[in-house]
Amino acid sequence: MNTVTEEEPAGTAEQRPASEGRSGEDESGHPCRICGRVGSGAELLQWVMDRRAGAVSWTCPACAAANIRSLEAKLEPEWW
Repeated sequence: MNTVTEEEPAGTAEQRPASEGRSGEDESGHPCRICGRVGSGAELLQWVMDRRAGAVSWTCPACAAANIRSLEAKLEPEWW
């Protein structure tokens, strides 16, 4: 059985059996909770991970930026 240790560089997850992945990580990657785009590997360093009630969800950079702009637009001018 071929396993990957924590010290190995990113991008070697395909060598790790799915049962040993971190946070349910598997070979297919993680879908964005808003648009469904799938990201994996080093690309996930730019994504937003949310953990609520034991469930993990991911948001791609484009959806995260749009969500932040939407929140900022709703703030009262006094906040700026």
